[in-house]
Amino acid sequence: MSTHLPMARVLLDAHTYPMSSTCTPATPMANLTISQHRRWNAQLLNRDTSKPATSLNPLATAWIQFQVHNWFQHENSASETYNVQLPEGDQWASPDGTMKIYKKTQPDIAWNGTDSIAPAYKNTNTHTHWWDGSQIYGSTELRTTELGGQSKNGKLTVDAQNIATLLPRDSNRIP
Repeated sequence: MSTHLPMARVLLDAHTYPMSSTCTPATPMANLTISQHRRWNAQLLNRDTSKPATSLNPLATAWIQFQVHNWFQHENSASETYNVQLPEGDQWASPDGTMKIYKKTQPDIAWNGTDSIAPAYKNTNTHTHWWDGSQIYGSTELRTTELGGQSKNGKLTVDAQNIATLLPRDSNRIP
């Protein structure tokens, strides 16, 4: 398998064309069967039983994800997506049976185009930093009001969805 391909592409090509000579950088995206990759991924990552992490605080993974999600929430290019047809019975909740995968994020815009040594960017994050509680209470006044609704004393509004009680979600199912 070629090592000069991006990792996602290597995994897709390796699964679709195992160790074949057709796995090249020129393989068109239309020839890749991403839904097969989705099935393979689900089989690899799903577990029947819980295996506790004995050397890691159980809250560490949640805390790391909490911080990273808030630090690197880039805007996506809504017009450039792959709509992957999901196999029947897939657990991904989608009304049309597809999974939208963004091809790329919006380009980062430099504050000052002349600063090539340590450039800063205008749009690298769509949220404020984690320590202000924005992942829970929102990054804007509008989102804070939506989450709080008519609640008093800083409590969040929740929706009853199926069995679980969850924070309200946007059209991308993100709280």
